[in-house]
Amino acid sequence: MFSHKSRQQELRRGAPDRVEDVIHRLAKFDTGHGLHLLQHAANKPIPYASVLYERYLGRPFAAHRDAVSELIGEVMENAIEERLRQAGVTHRKAARAERVPGWEQAPDFFIPDETSPIAIIEAKITSDDGTARGHL
Repeated sequence: MFSHKSRQQELRRGAPDRVEDVIHRLAKFDTGHGLHLLQHAANKPIPYASVLYERYLGRPFAAHRDAVSELIGEVMENAIEERLRQAGVTHRKAARAERVPGWEQAPDFFIPDETSPIAIIEAKITSDDGTARGHL
């Protein structure tokens, strides 16, 4: 186990030189080059979610996350659509990146449609220990 002092020294130095097929845990946008870059990142408005994902996955793995997120969304949306169909709920599923007049970003489902919605559904997966909430 590392002591607090050794972790501080490691952050001051930054990530070691890259070794083939090895990605060091500090090889990220804010800790890769030591204290100077860490201070620079601390003074910039970086979205907290970005920092968390950088910590959780590391940037080299975020490309994978981005590549599969659409697939995961489709699985969720298909399950929601099936449940709506089974329940006899009239709905319209918006196409990926569809522009819908009056909506800055179209939700995944309009119930019954976008001209007179009584409800909308936006399918999202979170890893926030249950603090995400939906609103109608």
